[in-house]
Amino acid sequence: MFPNDDLTSRASNDLFEALEPRKLLSGTSTLPEAIYMPEGFSAPSVVEVVELAYADDTGSADWELWAHYERDGAGDEIVCIADGTLNAGHTDTIAVWGDGASLVRADEPYSLVLRSSTDDITALLRHSDFDAQTAQHFTNVGDDDFVIPGLRRDDSTSRDFLVFHNTGDDSASVRLELEDSSGNMYVFQQNVLSNRRGGWNLQQMNSLPNDVFTARITSDNMLVLAGTRYALERDVATIELPNQTLAVAGALLDAEFDGGGGPDEDTTFFIANPSDEAIQIRFRTVQRDDGPISGPATFTAMVGANDSTSVSLRDVGFNGGDDDFGIVYEADAPISVSVVTERRSNLIFTQPETRASASWFFDQGRIDRLRSDEIRTEDVYLFNPTATSQNVTITFTFADGTRIVENKSLDSLEVEDVDGRIEDFISLPTGGLAFTISIESTGPLVAMLDHWDPIDRASPATSLGVPTGTVLDLVDIAVF
Repeated sequence: MFPNDDLTSRASNDLFEALEPRKLLSGTSTLPEAIYMPEGFSAPSVVEVVELAYADDTGSADWELWAHYERDGAGDEIVCIADGTLNAGHTDTIAVWGDGASLVRADEPYSLVLRSSTDDITALLRHSDFDAQTAQHFTNVGDDDFVIPGLRRDDSTSRDFLVFHNTGDDSASVRLELEDSSGNMYVFQQNVLSNRRGGWNLQQMNSLPNDVFTARITSDNMLVLAGTRYALERDVATIELPNQTLAVAGALLDAEFDGGGGPDEDTTFFIANPSDEAIQIRFRTVQRDDGPISGPATFTAMVGANDSTSVSLRDVGFNGGDDDFGIVYEADAPISVSVVTERRSNLIFTQPETRASASWFFDQGRIDRLRSDEIRTEDVYLFNPTATSQNVTITFTFADGTRIVENKSLDSLEVEDVDGRIEDFISLPTGGLAFTISIESTGPLVAMLDHWDPIDRASPATSLGVPTGTVLDLVDIAVF
């Protein structure tokens, strides 16, 4: 699928590199820590908000939010657009663009870099465009070789983007290879200045046919890459960070499948194998708390060398009786995976989690009473991939000061659904109530956050969190 070039395919996600702190420009910032989000754009239809949270329980930290523009301006290619101090346990919200906010230049693409005095500050971008909303954490993990499966170019139904931030001190030569479903290859090249943003809009690449593509992006400098996808007919979006999914093993804890509504309802795994050997992928079903699963307990898939494939849960034997369960997988070599679920007229983009940690942090939580008997909220999914049982403490900290603590015990390979006892909230303020979630366990866990809205059918989604403890590759500790 992908021709060999000067950049050799990575043989293991152990080679992923956490970016070393660096100054953006001489004299511009003295704060040592940096995390990145390439997906920034200002336009009349766009709203962008950055939410900050301090994951530690003590002290305070200084922070600065920088915009790195893709295009040159009037001497403001890299500018600090906001700064402040954040106390432990607190959050802050920066309205970057839209709804009256204008911290960046109009009609411009840019990346966002959060500088801070400690690595305990997390940042989340909430991005709205094309009548769809999505959110994703900033990251400090980069690479020079990426693979993303399942990108789509369809002028009437989709808008897919590949955007990146060049974290190096030198200009970067960035190569994009796109292979369509017939095996045709399309190659594009960009040169991007140091500490600047670049990218491609598939819909504006006129040489491409309407099709589904597997992308490979290589560079002679370290990049932070994001793949942003919009399904126009469903008003849904996602920002994917592929450097979090190229791995030998992964877990999808909310592999919901509801075949009762029609033949189009399904969950599909899009898989790319960037290695030079054909590999097998072994899937295993993990039962949640909703009863037995009628689909297969295990199944396999093969992917050729430098090739891609897709796996439909309907095609391997799942049906309408299989509603809520998890799926874990292990491959013979690192693979890149993205997941699309069509369920009850919803389209849900999901990334599997390939990491494990004894400490996790989420700052996307929000509850809102929509009607007397229906609440918009989030559930936490926990998975114990190890051979021994683990004790877990989950702390929900709400914006009004309320704190709820739940204690769980997870057996080996058990999945637990934790909802924070939202029924304890009799009344909620207009607009709902934001909250953060801290998770501490006696051993490494996988944690994911599931967003659920019983009225707004475009909103279901799953988010990956920030591991605040020692980060382990799932394959190194999993017993599945």
